Amino acid sequence: PATFDRFVSNHIAGVKLASVSLWQRTAGGTRLLTYAFSKPRLATDGSAGRAFFASVTPSTTLQVTNILSGSPPRVGYALNEPNPAGYIVYGESDLPPGKRITVPPSSPYHQLGIALYLGSRLDRSHLIESSVPTPITGSRATVTVPFGDTVLTLVATPLQPLAPTSSRVLPWIALAGGLALTLASVTVAGYLTRRRRYAEALSARLAALYAEQRSVAETLQHSLLPQALPSVRGVDVAARYLPGAEGVDIGGDWYDVVLLGEDRFAFVVGDVSGRGVRAASVMASLRFAARGFALEGHGPASILGHLARTLDFASEGFFATVLCGVIDIGRREMVLANAGHLPPIVVHDGTAAAVEVPPGPPIGIAEGAPTERTVALAARVVVVAYTDGLVERRGESLDNAIERLEQAASGPSASVDDLLDRLLKGLGANAPSDDVAVLGIGIP
Repeated sequence: PATFDRFVSNHIAGVKLASVSLWQRTAGGTRLLTYAFSKPRLATDGSAGRAFFASVTPSTTLQVTNILSGSPPRVGYALNEPNPAGYIVYGESDLPPGKRITVPPSSPYHQLGIALYLGSRLDRSHLIESSVPTPITGSRATVTVPFGDTVLTLVATPLQPLAPTSSRVLPWIALAGGLALTLASVTVAGYLTRRRRYAEALSARLAALYAEQRSVAETLQHSLLPQALPSVRGVDVAARYLPGAEGVDIGGDWYDVVLLGEDRFAFVVGDVSGRGVRAASVMASLRFAARGFALEGHGPASILGHLARTLDFASEGFFATVLCGVIDIGRREMVLANAGHLPPIVVHDGTAAAVEVPPGPPIGIAEGAPTERTVALAARVVVVAYTDGLVERRGESLDNAIERLEQAASGPSASVDDLLDRLLKGLGANAPSDDVAVLGIGIP
């Protein structure tokens, strides 16, 4: 609750919501974890709340309640993006008193009577607000627009006659206006032609500046990553970094490998939220801090626990997901710890499978070390760690995304480099919308 309240006060306080709450789906149903501003109306109406949350499914689409009774009435919105903890974010907005609004004279719509409905039914129970008595009859226009998993229906009617008595002279007015416009167009055409040539030249210059700025951003990003991966006896290590295809801001994805001895080394793959120079600076500080903690002899969970004390989302506005592992070649084992990151995959005999690691909170959200998991390594295996830009696609669940990754990684590979190239091509990540960092480690 304290973390949620801090997040709401820093980021949602300016939004006009009557209630913001966090729920969790469990085997016994959906339960309220915490809320801000006021208790959600659905929490006090058990049957309506259970019915609504039973219909909420993991999706990137906003899911909207019916209009909730009470004083004042409310509309609720739930978002259940796929997540392993089953969290649902839910908010409620108050409707206007009596569902009536006043359109000010300064508004371009003050000569229209309007009524807004939730859904396609035009009855009082679905009315959100109106500026005139409803239902609107007579001359009217109706339009619907998508709104989450439902629609909004807007009905409008003119408050004044559309055809005044002066309409009889409109043809003469149109004729005079047409003549004036013809004369003016002769003068304007030459001016527009000159401006068009100037605009084309300016567009070409802007395109060149954009390409130059993006090149600088990519160069800076690569300079913050390892310039060369260390050589581990008998181990085939390769990595790829691809910047997002859109924008000129650098991202916060990174990877690193740290030698801890002749047969031991640590690896880290992480992703800082957001983009830009600040995100890149947070990434650099986390990368070098992780190297220092690893060289001091800390295990993966301890490394992530120390990193958690170096970053605070509430004050700095950034968090990071990080996967950390230590591989001991002599003992043929890998110790993993996960701070909210996607699980790695292990490829053995042409078959790939994700390694489930108990996830802890992302770095910057809460302090504390996550749980470690030790994995035995068979002969001739490849461990692949990656950031979400490699697999995540809009509208697809993470389970399906990881399944696509396992399918793409399965099959024979001549080397780790060959495997990484096949993954980028097979997953369509050669021109990603988000940054991609991939680290492959081949164990003999």
